[in-house]
Amino acid sequence: RKRIMIANSNGVFSADDQVRTLLRVSVVATGDGGMQTGYDSLGHTIGFEMFDENDVEELAIRAAKQAVTKLSARPAPSGSMPVVIKRGSGGVLFHEACGHGLEADLVGKSASVYRGKMGELVASPLVTLVDDGTMTAEWGAIGVDDEGHPSQRNTLIKDGVLTDYMWDYLRARKEGRAQMRLVAIIGQCRHRDITRVASTAFANASGRRNRRFCPAIFVI
Repeated sequence: RKRIMIANSNGVFSADDQVRTLLRVSVVATGDGGMQTGYDSLGHTIGFEMFDENDVEELAIRAAKQAVTKLSARPAPSGSMPVVIKRGSGGVLFHEACGHGLEADLVGKSASVYRGKMGELVASPLVTLVDDGTMTAEWGAIGVDDEGHPSQRNTLIKDGVLTDYMWDYLRARKEGRAQMRLVAIIGQCRHRDITRVASTAFANASGRRNRRFCPAIFVI
C-alpha cells in the first residue's frame, strides 16, 4: 500500500491511496522428459478481497498443468513463420515490445525504434494500442500519476498509425507537446521523472478481417 500526496509550483495538489496485491505460483514437475516449471500469477489494485473474488486453487492447478504438459512437449520450431497469439496472452509481449518504446524519455535518447515516426504507419491498420490507467482494479490502474495528474486513457497507435508518445511534464514542455500521463518516478522523489506505461492493451479491431490458413505457432 502506498499513500502519496503531490504538491508543486504549477498549482497541482493531489493525493492517492494505491493498494496492490500480487500472488505468484511456481510449480516444478519431473518425469521422463526431465524437469519443467509452470507459472501463473494474479495481481490487482485491490486489497486482500482479491482472494475472495478469485480461485487461488485454480491458479495453482493451471500452473501445475503447464509444468506437466511441458514434460512431453516437443521442441519449438525455429525460423521465420506466422505467430497467432491467443486473446489475453500477448499483453506482456506487446507491453515490452511496443509500450516501452513509446515512452518519451527513451524516444528522446534515441533508444526507441519509434523515434521520428509520428504519423507513420507502424503496424497493421487493425491495430489500435492504448495505455489506460483507469482500468478498474487492473495492475496498472492509478488515481493520479506521480506528477499529480488524473489517470487517463491514452491512444498511442490508432489504426496502425503512431499518434503520440507517453509524456511527462518536462519532456512535453521541451518538445512543445500537450502533456500526457506520467506513470512512475523511479526512486520516488529522489530521482528525475521518467515516463512509463501503465496498462497497455489492444482496442477491439473493427472492419473486415482477411482469414488465411497456413502453418503457424499458436501462443497461449
